Order: sequence, then structure tokens, then C-alpha cells
Amino acid sequence: MELLERYLNQVEHYLFKKDRKDTIAELKSLILEELDGRLEQGENEEKALKEILSGFGDPRTVALRYRNDQPLIPRHMEPLMYLIIKILSITIPLALLLATTIEFFNRTESYNFMDITLNMVYTIPSIINALVAAIGFVFIANFLVARYLKPEMNENLPAFDPTKLPPIPKDVYKISVFESLFLIFGSVFFLYIINLQPGLIAIYFDGNSVPLLNENFEKILPYFNFTAILQLGIAIAHLYLRRKTFLTTTFEFFHAMLSGVVLIFLASSDVFNTVVIETYDLSIIPTMFTIGMYIGAFGSFIGGFTKYVKVFFAKKE
Repeated sequence: MELLERYLNQVEHYLFKKDRKDTIAELKSLILEELDGRLEQGENEEKALKEILSGFGDPRTVALRYRNDQPLIPRHMEPLMYLIIKILSITIPLALLLATTIEFFNRTESYNFMDITLNMVYTIPSIINALVAAIGFVFIANFLVARYLKPEMNENLPAFDPTKLPPIPKDVYKISVFESLFLIFGSVFFLYIINLQPGLIAIYFDGNSVPLLNENFEKILPYFNFTAILQLGIAIAHLYLRRKTFLTTTFEFFHAMLSGVVLIFLASSDVFNTVVIETYDLSIIPTMFTIGMYIGAFGSFIGGFTKYVKVFFAKKE
């Protein structure tokens, strides 16, 4: 019955959360009832189930039958609209990244790999703005077409093939969209602050600001940048795939171990401006910072190792 569970899992994605449990139970009952009838007639279970699911149709279409909301875009127009949005979500980032990279090469005489990577990272806010504008335009265009042109639904759609349903992701491979978005924006913000606005990390007194970090921090900065960019890439991959994979969780494990090492390196290094610390009697800051870095490193090691062990054994099952 794995095929049935995969089918119901896909239907569930398109249902409102409050209706999922009852709707899935009802749908499962209908399918099993029809399957029992066929089995009593001596039909093969696997073949009969495939035919039943094909008859019920695409999971999205089935889910929409149970929903009583009135969409702004007609149901039969949504697949085309989503296809256009998917195409734009690929072409717009690539076009903007290419344009900003070419512009970076033209205005910069000396650069290294990290400079190029950071330049691409700083393009992410522009990409998000462009995507929001493009998606809004597509939605408005489809709304106007549906309202004034009223295109008819194409009945000659390809038959639904249940064997092509994606597998049900295991719990260790599930993601939180909110968490992925938070990591993306957090990584970009972190990279922006420590690279382009390091002066914000300072002591402010009588309208003046004195940098809190010294040149030793700048030596560690490339490692910070690498871990933040790696985290950004993992979060983007999870958001795009809408799930984790064994490969991305392996990169997560590597990121956790590397982050722990960087935090220990940071905790054992003198990164604070000694003059500022002594002048303003802020010796508590380096002490608390060191303790916090060691705790963070320990948590990164333990958390990363624990998550990866779960994923590793889940893959073996």
C-alpha cells in the first residue's frame, strides 16, 4: 500500500490544514472500498490500485474538489501560471547573477574568489525583489485574462500516472519553509554587516563610535564568510527542493563541524580592541564572548553529529 500512501501524501499538500485529517480519511476509505471490490473479483492488487488512482486523477485536482474556497484564478489556469512562475524563478536569478557578475568584473581590477562569491550573495535582495514583482505581474495578468477573456479548460489532458508519484519524505528529510527563509535572510544580513558595515560593531559614547574588533578578526573573517555562504547555499537548496536529501544533510553536517571549529578558533583568538576594552572597563565582554563561542561550538558539534546520525541510519533503513 505504499503507492496509496504516496498518493494521499500528495493530496494532503493541497488541502487546508484544518481539513486534512478528515478529508484524507474519507478519500482513503473510498479508495480502499473500491479496491476491496476489485480484489473480491480476483484482480491483482497492485494493478487494481494503479487503475483506481488513475481514475481518481491527479492529487492536486482531487484535493481541489474537497476545497470550498473561491480562487481568484480559475483552477484550470493554475498549472500554466505555476509553470510560468517556475520558469521565471530560474531565469530571473540567473540573469541577475550574470549581469551583476559582469558588472563586478568591469569595475573591479583586483579580486579573488571570495569577493566574487560575496558579490553574488549581495545580489540576493535584488533577486527577491525582482521575483516578487514578476510573480505579482504574472498573477495580475492571469487574473485579467480569466476575468475578461474567460479561456475554456482543455479537456485533452494527459492521463495521470500514479507510478510517477514522489516518495514520501522521511521525518529527518522534512523541512520548515520558515526556517529556510530565516536562514537565507539571516545569512545575507550577517554577510552584509561583517563585510560591508563592520563599523556598526563598535562602542558608541558621546556621539562617537570606536571599533570593538581588531585586525585579528579580519584574519578569521574569510572562514566566517565561507561558513555563512555554505549555510546560505544549503538553505536555498532545501527551499527549492522542499525537502532535505542525504547530500544536503551531509553538507549540513560538514557545515556544523566547520562552524564549531571556527567558533573555537574565534574564542581562542584576541579579536577585541584592547584599548577600547581597557578604556571603558569592558573586560566582561571578552569573557562572555569566549564562553559563548565555546558553548556555541559544543552545541554545533553535538547538534550536527546527532542530526547526521539520524539521517545516516534513516538512509540505511
